[in-house]
Amino acid sequence: MLPWRIYSIWAETNARLDLTDEQAEQVAPILQSNFESQRAVLLKYGIDIESGKPPAKKLGYRKARAMGRELEAVRAETNHALEDILTEEQIREYEKMQEERRSELRQRVRAAR
Repeated sequence: MLPWRIYSIWAETNARLDLTDEQAEQVAPILQSNFESQRAVLLKYGIDIESGKPPAKKLGYRKARAMGRELEAVRAETNHALEDILTEEQIREYEKMQEERRSELRQRVRAAR
């Protein structure tokens, strides 16, 4: 069974992108891997997105930048994998969703500084 956060993201993604059954079958493992990779990066920097608690230590500027670069690499890899499955319109909507999540994460990281 998927953790609540992954299921929530998956349900939103499926609805907003209006995935076909075939696309959904191909996209699900990519998004699962993306979530797990991003979660690992965040945990490395003391951020547990599932608990919603602030990090035990405040992130400095350099660590926040390093974390951002690592997360961006994960996103780029995911976007590359999705390019062969999604239409251009779906890719644009997915990128919009990613920007919304990045903005939320930035707010949480800034609050933790």
